[in-house]
Amino acid sequence: MKRIAEKTWRYASIAIAVAITSQHAHAVDLKKRLDVSTDTREPEFGQIYYDYHLGRHFSALNKVIEDKEKGLFSADDPTTEILLGDLYTEFGLPREGDAALSRVQAQDIPSSTRNAPWLRYAKLLYKMGNDAPSENYLRKPPSNLTSYQESERRLMLANILIRKKSYPEAINLLTDMRSDGITASYGLYNLGIAYIQNNKPEVGIFHLNEVIRLAGTDDENLNLKDKAALAIAYKYLQDKKYALARESLLRVRLEGPYSNSALLSLAYSYYLNKDLEQTLPAALELQSRNPADPAVQEAFLLAARVYEDLGARTQAIASYRIGALTLREQLAQLERSALRVDEANWPDVLAPQRMNTIDADPLNLKTIPATNNAITAGLFSKLFASPAFNEGFRQYQQLGRLQTLIEERLRDITALQEVAQTLESRRPELAAKEAQLKVLRDKYVGLVKKWQAIQIRAKRLGTNADAYSEAATQAETARLQQINKLIRKVSKLGLDEKQSQELLTRLNRLKDLTLFEVARHAASRDEIYEKLQDSTNQLRETKARLATVETLLADNKAVVQRNNSQKFPSLKAKAEKLQGEVADAKLMYQNYLRSLAKNLIDERRQRLTAYIAETYLGMERTESKLAPADTAPTPKASEKL
Repeated sequence: MKRIAEKTWRYASIAIAVAITSQHAHAVDLKKRLDVSTDTREPEFGQIYYDYHLGRHFSALNKVIEDKEKGLFSADDPTTEILLGDLYTEFGLPREGDAALSRVQAQDIPSSTRNAPWLRYAKLLYKMGNDAPSENYLRKPPSNLTSYQESERRLMLANILIRKKSYPEAINLLTDMRSDGITASYGLYNLGIAYIQNNKPEVGIFHLNEVIRLAGTDDENLNLKDKAALAIAYKYLQDKKYALARESLLRVRLEGPYSNSALLSLAYSYYLNKDLEQTLPAALELQSRNPADPAVQEAFLLAARVYEDLGARTQAIASYRIGALTLREQLAQLERSALRVDEANWPDVLAPQRMNTIDADPLNLKTIPATNNAITAGLFSKLFASPAFNEGFRQYQQLGRLQTLIEERLRDITALQEVAQTLESRRPELAAKEAQLKVLRDKYVGLVKKWQAIQIRAKRLGTNADAYSEAATQAETARLQQINKLIRKVSKLGLDEKQSQELLTRLNRLKDLTLFEVARHAASRDEIYEKLQDSTNQLRETKARLATVETLLADNKAVVQRNNSQKFPSLKAKAEKLQGEVADAKLMYQNYLRSLAKNLIDERRQRLTAYIAETYLGMERTESKLAPADTAPTPKASEKL
């Protein structure tokens, strides 16, 4: 028993210690919960970040600028300035973004906060095609970039170096680049291209094959695999290794962005190897595809030339004629596209669909424009593959959205000015309304006092029957008055004490019976309480209405005293000035995009003109050849196609 008692005491001690420890931990946790920041800026910044992470970046940008003008955030606040620089950069304002980042560059900011806008700014410079400033910017990275951010930096810098033909430096950057996913695939692809351009084709082809082996299965990775296989084939074609080129081309998908180029290269791999009959399947397959593609246009010439070299004179002439008709139709389409480029609504026709819903951010646009015209899509596919055109087109659309937004704000300003003028016209009436409100307030106070008195009387109903006397009829009231008069006269009758007491008892009993009769037909206590509750609710509603009227009257006085109607003209002038600046910027981008499109059209026009001339020369050349009657070749299987 003693041993059991010792164990019981030991267990009890342990339980007490655990309880004390848990109470201490609970106290610490409660202290943490109660340790709430008193910074009044946090709710405002929380709303800004909420908009930012939901993709409403334009709303977040406006809110930050508005709060800075109110003095809520200072110019040296690192968090808001980093966010502001990030948003400025996203909307194509690199100078403003750089100024915001420079204001806090020397402060102790977490690298995760600093690096994201720095990388976004670098991407913007890169997309705009500014190689020199992009290279200088990318060569000075901030400290503690994540491995993914460093991979993106190296990838952009390596692309610039490859364009500059600085292949050894690009190879050094890409060789030890640590990354995964699509970034790693792009790094391997660029590394392979750099080695090939640096006269090391074996190493370059090895890395391109690694891209094909290691890349993922999503659309972007599959497109990159096709591109890598096509690059390998181009190198083998240059080296006249046609069989190896064909092996690489067969890895390209039949339907994809590089399928037409791969089919044309496959046809040439046979044609350059003098295997004319094997050239035709790929060339004829291309002829069934979109004729706006230059690869398809060239396939018409190649097929006709193959027929000519095979001695199939009839098929060659027919093929040249079909090619001429198709190419002339494409030239006519090109001229119509050139006329559309000169129209005032270009390049709006490239994206006729609405880019986002009513709830979405005004400038949250899709990166890839939509078009319903196959000819336009084929013609400008090269343009949209250009980062400069893509970024310019995105900013052009954003400027169009800003125009719409400013027009809405101008309508709002006009409406607000009319409201302000209406309110100011009521200024003489405000004093009378205040007097009326004071009278209503006094009446309300009187009602509250009456209500309080009624409440007190209602409480007495349960303890004092006299409280029901007000519910008596006229006859009952007269009877009660007579009884009370008799009670007062009892002492004046000169009766002894016993007789007086007996008489008073009888009179009080008669009074109680009368009061009971009054209470019997009076309202019940529940009914009285229900009416009191209704009165209470009505008084509360009246109080709320009076408070609302007081607030409206105070707001009207404040609005009238500010003379807002005099401020709206200057605000309207600012909006109109901004509207003009946006229109000028949009026109500048429109002319810039139009010049890029016209350059592409001129290039396509020259190519089509040369192809058409070659078709006519080919027809003339074929028709001028005399086929000997006794040595006419027997049509082969390819000629029957």
